[in-house]
Amino acid sequence: MESVKILKSSGEIFYDDNKNYWKADISWNIPCKKITIFGTTRALTDKERSNIITKLLNKFYFGNYLDYENDIYLCKLYNRDMSKKEEQDVEDMSYSILGEYILELPQSDDANQIVKDMRNLFVNMRIWVKESINRKEKISCTLPFKIYGKKREMKIFLKMFDSIAYEFEYYFFKMTGKEVEIKCIESKMINGKATVIFDIKEV
Repeated sequence: MESVKILKSSGEIFYDDNKNYWKADISWNIPCKKITIFGTTRALTDKERSNIITKLLNKFYFGNYLDYENDIYLCKLYNRDMSKKEEQDVEDMSYSILGEYILELPQSDDANQIVKDMRNLFVNMRIWVKESINRKEKISCTLPFKIYGKKREMKIFLKMFDSIAYEFEYYFFKMTGKEVEIKCIESKMINGKATVIFDIKEV
């Protein structure tokens, strides 16, 4: 059973994960990069946010062309007209829905493979950066990463990553206190499989 149902025509969202059930209004303003849920009475749990973001991406970015919303993954998710950080009363930058899912939230089994790949990339980067800090070395790494899919999936992956790379950099700055620059330096097909190579360095 799907835990999240979103009706675009009426602007309604229904949530039921066998523990929490609620319904509310939802609206999005893509130019202002804002998706807002109205009518809920409390801060959403990380699981709720993970499931909602997965549904938004699957239906409105990776779904059929009738529902397609370009750049919806760059929007931030607001609940009761507050960002996640505002609900938590924390002075910090709120991430886009894609960045929030990858950097802060538990994984959803229903996530698109491209999003799963990006999450795996982040985990690999975080492990490498932690090891560099533990060894008291300057952060500098060239990291090859394989993507499930071919040229089309690689292009989508790189487009999405390039849009939120600064969020990865901000996360690692908070983690290490060091300015880090992350960029893709090469992308290629090897034996029919997509491989991208990232450069991560302290600046």
